Amino acid sequence: MELDFNSDKKDILITGAQKKVKTNKHEKLMTQDYIANRLRYSLRAYASILYLRVPDSFRIILRGQDVEPHNVVNDLLYRECVLYKPQIAGLPELSIVTTIGFVKGAPDTDVQGFNVYHKNRLITPFWKVASNSYGKGRGVVGILDASFIKPTHDKQDFEKSVLHQRLENRLKEMTYEYWGLHCHRLGYDNKSLPKASRALYRAKQTGAGSSPASVPHQLLTADIPTSSCVQSSMGQKRNFDALGVISDINNHQTKHRNVIQRKRFHEYKTLTLENDKLRDECLQYEESEKQLVEKVLLSSVQVK
Repeated sequence: MELDFNSDKKDILITGAQKKVKTNKHEKLMTQDYIANRLRYSLRAYASILYLRVPDSFRIILRGQDVEPHNVVNDLLYRECVLYKPQIAGLPELSIVTTIGFVKGAPDTDVQGFNVYHKNRLITPFWKVASNSYGKGRGVVGILDASFIKPTHDKQDFEKSVLHQRLENRLKEMTYEYWGLHCHRLGYDNKSLPKASRALYRAKQTGAGSSPASVPHQLLTADIPTSSCVQSSMGQKRNFDALGVISDINNHQTKHRNVIQRKRFHEYKTLTLENDKLRDECLQYEESEKQLVEKVLLSSVQVK
């Protein structure tokens, strides 16, 4: 009775879990239809993202129909790859590549979070690590394979460990860092950018007759008119202003990345110093233990 075999002849659904709200709002329709919500009640949707990499010789057949693999990476706009190096004692240095970007349809598609896999198998789908208050982080989705963390016995979550907490904190930072660098491409007023660039984005969106939250716009060199298209001196002035704005944006992004790198280096240096201090203390304790053992042995010999 918990499973619905009748609503969709090609799928198995959870009875009563599919609650579609009747609405004409484009935003709600896109969010309802996206796989992040469908996988919670559709076995076909869940199976389509169950494995990160599917071999050519591997098939999942559900009710006589092949399940087409769905690679969430292909749904992302303005993709970036971020390297994460978890610190694990006693193990060689690991490097985990996280692919992050805005999901297609953002910000109208109200979806965010990370698909975290373990040895190619999905454990936590669309894990929401960051709060999207005031829109911050909305639409940011990432994919990574965290094989260094142990999953629970039912493979529906990871065991709550120090490594898991560190990963959650890093993914939260990653979300906000990415948002700060790219949210203006979706029409958000990014206050961390120079005022001139923010004004230019608002002017472009207003000229297009759309609200900032509904029309994604990326400022590229191709957006700037060439001299052959600009006949007046005023047009040429706008051309040079636009070039200056792009330079300001690039400089700002470079400074932002440098600040983050310096912060991480400082944290790494602090941890290294603390590690050396703890190692010295351990050596001192070991030496004290040896001295105590020698004293005990000497006293036992004297008693005999």
